[in-house]
Amino acid sequence: MSSEGYRTLINNTYILTGKTIIKGFLFFDNEKIIDIGTEASPEYELAEYVMDYEYKAVALHGFSVATRLSNYPFRGISDYDLSTFTKEEIKKFIQAGLYELILNGITLPIIIDEYPELVAEVLRHFNINGVIVSDTTIKTYPGIQYLFVENNIVKYKDERLGEFNKLFCRINKVNDKCLFLDISDLPTYNLSAISLIATRLGREETFMNLITKPYKVLGIDNGVIDKGAKPDIILYDLRD
Repeated sequence: MSSEGYRTLINNTYILTGKTIIKGFLFFDNEKIIDIGTEASPEYELAEYVMDYEYKAVALHGFSVATRLSNYPFRGISDYDLSTFTKEEIKKFIQAGLYELILNGITLPIIIDEYPELVAEVLRHFNINGVIVSDTTIKTYPGIQYLFVENNIVKYKDERLGEFNKLFCRINKVNDKCLFLDISDLPTYNLSAISLIATRLGREETFMNLITKPYKVLGIDNGVIDKGAKPDIILYDLRD
């Protein structure tokens, strides 16, 4: 992700745009993808960051899932007690969880956590995009999006989205009405591993749609690389 006011050119790469792969370039700043195509304009070479991959890289849009973070070291364990840890220690758990989410291509984490204020502090400190889900009144910060839950109803910017237990689905219960995939009960953030679970359950196509759907639901973009889309880009470097 580029810094504010800075532009980036990723040249000579494979780009997944929806269900089509093209060979070309991506030109973006920190707010949006400015241009995409097969041949970059010479003026784009003046960007602050220029990377030429000689067609040994693949770019695709980032993903979004919901999970908890404060219990990061105890994923998959039902019996644990966070009360023995200080707030600073719990923030370290949250930080480690966010790091692994990003490593796994989750560029828009949706956090359902009993410590939403601590999550917000970590997101702000590291300038990470994210969505916080809360059923209590908490302080809001610019740059962080919020889903508020009241009487099991999820609201986004005062718009009623629906019932929490219908919008947030675990991997074994995903369906076309789900908006957010909740992986809180899984011991891994690895989307490849989770995809295998979805495939075995016969829900692979629904899973693939669901991990970009939050971008559409929250009005960020269409969940694909395109002009005007948010530059939440995953780049797989295939060079030796």
